[in-house]
Amino acid sequence: MNGRTVWGTGVYTDDSSVCKAAIHAGVLDNKGGLAMVEITPGQASYNGSTRNEVTTSSYGPWSGSFVLHRTSGPATPNSTTPPFQNPPVPGTCSTTARILYDSNPVVQCPADCLLNGSAVWGTGVYKDDSSICRAAIHEGIIGIKGGLVRLKKIPGQVNYSGYSKNGITTYSYGVWSGSFVFKIHL
Repeated sequence: MNGRTVWGTGVYTDDSSVCKAAIHAGVLDNKGGLAMVEITPGQASYNGSTRNEVTTSSYGPWSGSFVLHRTSGPATPNSTTPPFQNPPVPGTCSTTARILYDSNPVVQCPADCLLNGSAVWGTGVYKDDSSICRAAIHEGIIGIKGGLVRLKKIPGQVNYSGYSKNGITTYSYGVWSGSFVFKIHL
């Protein structure tokens, strides 16, 4: 299989081969096709693996990442029809992605989650049992007054790195079955 190197599993360094990463992630097969690339924050580490006949490499800290998603049809960059969007989920400071049915939910975070709510594991990519609203403050997407956030559920990771920023300290963790990242545009 031709192409550049790929670093990571599920979340890939932004200098990885997108097409090979899409095959590795199971979004495309060897025949090619369309895949949606979502830019995500850099990670503290990336773990390599072998999936779908593609072997990826492990790597340490890197400043930018991406995740891949299947598309339901041909690209339509000039479409004027807005995508269907469910109403925001009224969240609490302890609402987690694991309990939400939608894979791309919009959550209305209340005020005061800086000091209230449950724990958060990860940085940039969070365990799906982390507090969504506290993770959003950590990521700098919302402040202490709350607000709307959109997230994307993604596959679990081999590890999650804790980090302190924006008044929230997150925790490191090992292998976990589900994750989420924040999407910048609602």
